[in-house]
Amino acid sequence: TLLAASGRRQAALAELARHTERAALLHAAASLLRAALEAGAEGAGTAAVARAGSLFSGLTCGAYAALAVEEAENGERLLAALEAGSGAHKQINELSEGSQDQMFLALRLAALEDYGTSRPLLPFLADDVLQTFDDARAKAALSALLAFTAHAQVLVLTHHPHLLRLAESLPPGAVHEVRLAESAVAA
Repeated sequence: TLLAASGRRQAALAELARHTERAALLHAAASLLRAALEAGAEGAGTAAVARAGSLFSGLTCGAYAALAVEEAENGERLLAALEAGSGAHKQINELSEGSQDQMFLALRLAALEDYGTSRPLLPFLADDVLQTFDDARAKAALSALLAFTAHAQVLVLTHHPHLLRLAESLPPGAVHEVRLAESAVAA
């Protein structure tokens, strides 16, 4: 029927939007990774990759020890090291969606920290970046974002109420909540 077809069309459009958003996220992560690897090839990116690895370790609550760069057939690739110095690692496509998002956030923060050493940063807008994080990793990410406020203002947007409860564990005065009225959200 026409109503069923319309429903399938809406579902397909929603699925397409979800895949498009994920593709854009992966493209941005690949661009940051490519820039870090190119800088690493020039010698300047080693510290940035090490910093991103340290952030990634914190964001994953120690599940991954660091990031490593490995020579590959078509250049270099970034790996998630399971234990420091063990040689055990996972490729990006072997990570869960949440761990990929944590790596992307670590790369973004490390790149912005490096960029901010020579120029002022604009506010960092984190729009639902924690949606694939479990509570422990979301709490670690909120702490990392709080630490990043030493470099730039951080704005975290979310529609997940449990994240606000997790943010309550941050030091007093660290979080300033602003709720949008339902009428503003619907518009």
